[in-house]
Amino acid sequence: MVFNIEYGGTLIDFDNVVTAIRLAGAEVVAIEEAYGNTDRLAAALGWANVDRRTQIISQLPIVAIRGKRGTALTLVEVSPGCVVAVGNVHLPSDPVVDTLISQGKHDEILAIEHASRLPPLQMVLQDLRTFADAGMPTFLAGDFNARSHLDDSFPWPTSLALEAAGFHDSYRETHRDAQAHPGFTWWAGRPKVAGWNPTLQDPQQRIDYLHSAGPAQAKASWIVGERGGRDVDLAIEPWVSDHRAVVSTFETMPAPMSAVVTVAHQRVVSGKDIPVQWNTHSGAATVVVSRVEPDQARTVVCAWPVDTSSTLMSRNVASHGLAPGEYEVLLRNGERAAEASAPFWITAPGAVPSVGTALPIFQTGHPLTVRWDNAPGNRWDWIGVYPDSANPGDTNPLLWRGTEALIGGSMVLDQTVEGGGWPLAPGRYRVVLSLDDSYVVLAESAFTITR
Repeated sequence: MVFNIEYGGTLIDFDNVVTAIRLAGAEVVAIEEAYGNTDRLAAALGWANVDRRTQIISQLPIVAIRGKRGTALTLVEVSPGCVVAVGNVHLPSDPVVDTLISQGKHDEILAIEHASRLPPLQMVLQDLRTFADAGMPTFLAGDFNARSHLDDSFPWPTSLALEAAGFHDSYRETHRDAQAHPGFTWWAGRPKVAGWNPTLQDPQQRIDYLHSAGPAQAKASWIVGERGGRDVDLAIEPWVSDHRAVVSTFETMPAPMSAVVTVAHQRVVSGKDIPVQWNTHSGAATVVVSRVEPDQARTVVCAWPVDTSSTLMSRNVASHGLAPGEYEVLLRNGERAAEASAPFWITAPGAVPSVGTALPIFQTGHPLTVRWDNAPGNRWDWIGVYPDSANPGDTNPLLWRGTEALIGGSMVLDQTVEGGGWPLAPGRYRVVLSLDDSYVVLAESAFTITR
């Protein structure tokens, strides 16, 4: 199931978000706009399997991994030792192209799609395709904020990129006639709320999708939404979001778990055990836990030999005496080559998030280096820049970029950043760390731009 629950699912009735998932019978749910409520939603369903980095919750066991290009992905264990790979995207909602569609400005539409929505899709597609090409059932869910060429024959770049990568649209696979079954997912007829509400002048669109590649065949797809909505198969009253949800069933041939190593919870409080998990097909492999030093060198904390296993193995490593900071767990095969690795962080008890710039003063047009620590590690925790005069909770950052669900790290804000405010004019500014696609500020600090 893919479900944009709108602002954390609390605008209308959070309990009905839970009811919608139960009614759909979904076993794996990709959430959009979780706003920090991923764990809360899983707990309300009674599900123990949560990946904050991808906003995926599951009845089935999951393994948090990163692709070769660093994309956060989730493996779902659908039978002992056998898995499918799942990615989840939420592509930018701006710029909106509806007016350009009505004006027939096709070249401008394509330029916007190529510049805004296609780039963030390409990296996750590349990582997922590695699994599909290796014979593993592979899924990509998301709110794409883009239409599909399968619906209107316009060459939408995102849907064409998915098709070129071997991915199949589950709803259109099971509802071939786009005129008879448009399958609109946005907007949905939910009760009015404070803020934005859809009107009849807003064109309805299909922008939420479930795609599959590899040995996975869509058998059926349904729309979950408001009573009386076009193509809604399963209705909840009152409906809870401006998006309808999509749920699909698949016939799959799950693949044996590839070599993986991870830490079940990538933020470990000092004094608690580090829950290391691994799987290897090498006969003489080694798991290594290291501290990542400021110069990126690794200092080994502990290591132990492991053997071939058909299922995921685990071991708790004591964190007593380990200083807070970034760490890495690495799986080496018998030839000491790295098979897999994953970052994790040890934080002090009660540690609070922090954010700041590398320097207090930058010249206009020069890249800004921003550092953060003790973030929650949600999929859409993000760094933003505001004028110092902005009000708390301002929804219009000048610049912004996601943290890639990392607990701590650094990033460069330059002409490639989102938000449209580059370069910053001389003046006083605030850099903020905000929670999971929301405008809840977790930490902030000031800096200055000069000529």
